[in-house]
Amino acid sequence: MVIARWAVVLGLFYVVAGVGVDFLSGEVAELETGDPRGGALQTSVWVVDLSGEVWIRATNPDALWLARLRADPDVRLLRDGVRSPRRALILDDFDDQIALAMREKYGRADAVMAWMRDPGDYVSIRLEPLRESDRWSESYP
Repeated sequence: MVIARWAVVLGLFYVVAGVGVDFLSGEVAELETGDPRGGALQTSVWVVDLSGEVWIRATNPDALWLARLRADPDVRLLRDGVRSPRRALILDDFDDQIALAMREKYGRADAVMAWMRDPGDYVSIRLEPLRESDRWSESYP
C-alpha cells in the first residue's frame, strides 16, 4: 500500500515537473488588455504563427481577460521583447490548424491542458497588426 502511494506521488511529480518544463521552455507572450477604469492588465498566453498570422487561444470561454478582449479588441502583445499594438479577431470556435500548431509547439503541456479543459470550449483569437493611427476614439477634436 505504501509503495502504491509513492508510485502515485512520483507519477504526479513526473507529470507536473514535465509540464512545468514544457511550459517554461515554450514561448509565453504577454497580452495587455484594457481595464474598464482605463488601466492595463497583462495575461500570459501561448502564441503560434500560422500562415503569417499570430494566434493565441483562450482555454476558458469565460476567462476575464477574454471578456476584456471582447469589450475592447485593441491590445498590445509583448513578444520577444517587442510590444506591438494589435487588434483581436475572436472566433468562437477553435480551429483545428491552430490546435495542431499549439500541440507541435507546446507538446506535453498542451496535451495536459486538453485533459484539464474541453478543447471544444477553446476560443481562437487572431491578433492582427495595428498602427496607432488605426485606433479610433470617441473623443473628437
